[in-house]
Amino acid sequence: MNAATAQARRRTGLTSRRFRLLLRKELMGLEGLFPLLLGATVLWELFLLSRAQIWRPEAVALASLLPLVVIPFWAAWAGFQSVRAEWNGDHAQLLLTLPVPYWQIQGVKLLAIWLQAGFTALVVGAAALLLGRGLIRDLQLSGLWDVVVTSVPTAAALWWLFIVHLSIAAQFASAVWRMVPRFGGLVALWATVMAAWLGDRLSRLLGHLFQWVPDLRLMDASMSGAGVQTVVTRHVIFIDSGPLLASLLLGLGLFWVGAILLERAADV
Repeated sequence: MNAATAQARRRTGLTSRRFRLLLRKELMGLEGLFPLLLGATVLWELFLLSRAQIWRPEAVALASLLPLVVIPFWAAWAGFQSVRAEWNGDHAQLLLTLPVPYWQIQGVKLLAIWLQAGFTALVVGAAALLLGRGLIRDLQLSGLWDVVVTSVPTAAALWWLFIVHLSIAAQFASAVWRMVPRFGGLVALWATVMAAWLGDRLSRLLGHLFQWVPDLRLMDASMSGAGVQTVVTRHVIFIDSGPLLASLLLGLGLFWVGAILLERAADV
């Protein structure tokens, strides 16, 4: 099959059945080491459960959130592997036989990564609520629980944006690597650094176009005095949503470029 015929066939796109089959394939794949991530997370939370009566409540609650630091970097590795696995397994040419644009194939791979990351985050969140009951009770008594609850949606949005950027950048780096016969790793590193630098500059510039988007808000609090004379002062920290939204659009553009590179590499 020549490149023109392959591209003409791929214009038909994903049907709901093809989407489900492809998504199930990606979710069941082991290239991203998702079983290891989830298993290590569960074991860590069970270990903390055994320490709940020994360690301080705040130490257990904060330690239960540590997997949230690991998940973004696992997502980056999974994004890189989502491309590498197809070439190492000689599946790239097989994907050309599907009547699906390559960007849709890569998009399903990213969606599978994000679903796995989200599921692991839900496990971490449930464990944190269980292990942090004592800390939650103390925060409610001190009047600081509303600060935590108000900040959670913003923190979750920033965390999720970090995951999206890392996974897309890693997928792009792997695509560049496939395009270069020699010194692919160095070229991919250089291309990723340049894309990050350009994305940072453009997101600040384009962020002015999205000033109408409501800013994100984080709550901060400080305490003064002691005992019954304790005074809690709340502060609102505003985070400009314009550059964040612009960076998300630029990330989608980077994903599109990576998909085009992979389609050309597979057509060769």
